[in-house]
Amino acid sequence: MKTSRRRLDVDVEELDRVIDAAENGPLSKADRQKLKTTLHALVERLAQKRNTEKTTSVLEPKTSSSAATEPPKPPAAAGHGRNAASAFTGAEKVSVQHADLRPATPARNAAKEKYTGRKSRRR
Repeated sequence: MKTSRRRLDVDVEELDRVIDAAENGPLSKADRQKLKTTLHALVERLAQKRNTEKTTSVLEPKTSSSAATEPPKPPAAAGHGRNAASAFTGAEKVSVQHADLRPATPARNAAKEKYTGRKSRRR
């Protein structure tokens, strides 16, 4: 809902004269109307919401010729993007034994210094 604005020519020197005359006495009807009109125009200009331009109204629409010049996008890779261990075939596999730990030995709880075992899960 746009409201049509009327054109208002403002002479700043004349407004200064009107304000200076107001110091000496009351304003005339014409001077009061000039100040009131100018003030309302300024308030309307400041209070009005400004809309930004839409991209579709600024840019030209894409044509089929520009779409033909763009290279096709490669299809998205399936999966989660991580490589399986079998994908790394170039390295030599080396077995290193830990000094204290052996396979299938229970873990120790350092705070209690004894094996606590696994607690059964309650359902």
